[in-house]
Amino acid sequence: MNTRGALLYDDGNGPAAVTVAVSGGIGDHDPSGAPVAGSPATAFFDGLYSCSRPVNQQAQYCSDAVLPDGSRLLLTEVTEHGRLFRTAHLLRADNTEVRVNVNNRTQTRDGLPLTLDQIKAIAMAPGFQEWITPDAAQQAEQAVQPFEVEPGLFPTGEPTPVR
Repeated sequence: MNTRGALLYDDGNGPAAVTVAVSGGIGDHDPSGAPVAGSPATAFFDGLYSCSRPVNQQAQYCSDAVLPDGSRLLLTEVTEHGRLFRTAHLLRADNTEVRVNVNNRTQTRDGLPLTLDQIKAIAMAPGFQEWITPDAAQQAEQAVQPFEVEPGLFPTGEPTPVR
């Protein structure tokens, strides 16, 4: 499962894009949820979240780390065809991957609205989950007001939304 959100941003210095993607169930894991050492998936992710990877070696900035809980974090900054890309990839110990990307949408923007430290903080925010809890769903249900369509609002032949 992959959940993704995107924000197009222009503060007067030119457009930028920020995307966040969350994917669950990444890699091999044992019944406790811990990655299985030596499994093909674990070896693959060890290489993927590494500055020694050829694509990451070409980055202007690259930092990789295995965090105390076993999570893997890769931070990169790359310039490609005049565009600047900053990325934080976090593979958490619970096998959830969080990817945060920020880039200038055109060559005319100088700099980006978020630093590497800021996108790292976004990726490591504890609120990113693959699923929402039943309690969160119930709170949302109570907070969101039903939408009712006035008769005749849609042209004939289109379905009428129901609440």
